[in-house]
Amino acid sequence: MKKLLTLLTFFAFNLSFFMAEVMAQAPPPSSNPPGAPIDGFVSLLLMAGVGYGIREFKK
Repeated sequence: MKKLLTLLTFFAFNLSFFMAEVMAQAPPPSSNPPGAPIDGFVSLLLMAGVGYGIREFKK
């Protein structure tokens, strides 16, 4: 009987702990969705590619 009471107490405690996590409110949606991570390095590579293409075209 003591083993059953200990087991029920353990499950009741864990259930109450997980119910608090489940009932937590989700954060509000952001107004700005994340964009593509295009920075200066990508534009530098694009300019180098265009320059290389023009150089090869002139040959």
